[in-house]
Amino acid sequence: MRFPLDERRGLLLLSLLVIAASLVLLWVESGRRDAVEPPRDKDEVEEFRAFHIRTSSREAARHRRWQEERRRGRLFPFDPNTADSATLDALGLSRSAVRAIIHYRRAGGQFRSASDVARIYTLSPSDYRRIRPYISIPSSVTEPRTRRSPVTRTFPAKLREGESVDLNSCDTAVLMRVPGVGRVMAERIIKYGRLLGGYTAATQVREVYGMAEGAERYFHVTAPRPVTIDINKADFGALARHPYIGRKRAAEVMRLRRKYGRITSMAQLAFALGLGDEEREKLLPYLSFGGRDTAAEREVNLKK
Repeated sequence: MRFPLDERRGLLLLSLLVIAASLVLLWVESGRRDAVEPPRDKDEVEEFRAFHIRTSSREAARHRRWQEERRRGRLFPFDPNTADSATLDALGLSRSAVRAIIHYRRAGGQFRSASDVARIYTLSPSDYRRIRPYISIPSSVTEPRTRRSPVTRTFPAKLREGESVDLNSCDTAVLMRVPGVGRVMAERIIKYGRLLGGYTAATQVREVYGMAEGAERYFHVTAPRPVTIDINKADFGALARHPYIGRKRAAEVMRLRRKYGRITSMAQLAFALGLGDEEREKLLPYLSFGGRDTAAEREVNLKK
């Protein structure tokens, strides 16, 4: 009788499973026969206990020696300026000492002698004495540092009484010749002049923050040509940035332009902004009124 193919495969698989189960049972039985049977009487129990104690003692002693060797590490020559953390750990140093040495080097520190290593506060004295003979630092590092010659700084000669500089043409180097003016103050003077659109009088330097009283005698203005702002065309930002106008007055100018369409004279502007005579005189050189503001008209505006 011939079985179908599927049934033959099933019988073959079943046979393999039976053979595998038989082999497992034989292996388990052999393991049981090989196992050491526990002692039966009192003498055997005592002998087994003594054997176990001796074995445990030897294992404990071996483990202690291994821990001591691992703690002490292997001793070999090393350079503390180049040794990595794995090398320092192999020497038996504590983790805190390894971290301190690496951090010291990363911060720019350098070991120039073996005694420098002892300054690592987390390195115990016993560990230092142990590794001291093996510290090897190249001679190029141990050589003393050559002291740099002191840098001689030269400062510009200060102006004498009666001398002065042009506010609109000098740079920071020239401004630093003024008594009481350093680099920071010189930069402030130049920055304030740019905000104004150029200086029109030496007295304007007193408006610079931190300027000493009476310093204007060291300045003069030759042929001032300030940058003007068209009061009828400039936007809010351009008006607000000018030191003599600011945000509040710029907003008022924008309101006047919306209401009247055009500001025609300095008198109209001064009245709307509440400017005094001194403020009018300071602000007028920086303003124009739509392209028709000639020098003659400015003079008329100033007199109004």
